[in-house]
Amino acid sequence: MADMSQLELDLDGGVELREEGMARAATNKQEMLELSRDVAEEIARFNGVVTSDDVRYRLNLAPSNKRDSQNWMGSIFRDSRFTWTGDYVNSKIRRNHAAPIKVWKLAH
Repeated sequence: MADMSQLELDLDGGVELREEGMARAATNKQEMLELSRDVAEEIARFNGVVTSDDVRYRLNLAPSNKRDSQNWMGSIFRDSRFTWTGDYVNSKIRRNHAAPIKVWKLAH
């Protein structure tokens, strides 16, 4: 049986670390992030909604085999132009194992 005294459960701390990591990744990839946001806006204007898979496909961004190498993509929709629809779809990217991803729309 695992030693539970060494297992630190801290949801707030985990959320804080995730936010810091995404911000750091976005800063390092600012130019690509802005391009991705513009592409996401274009897709949403045409289709009404957009996902990270849509942006990845349009920009021909192959998923990386390096862990956390594309964390900046998690920041694409952290922009006042977008609002979450409340819906999820399964990712079509094979290595994502059909994980649910958010569906976004334009905020205005």
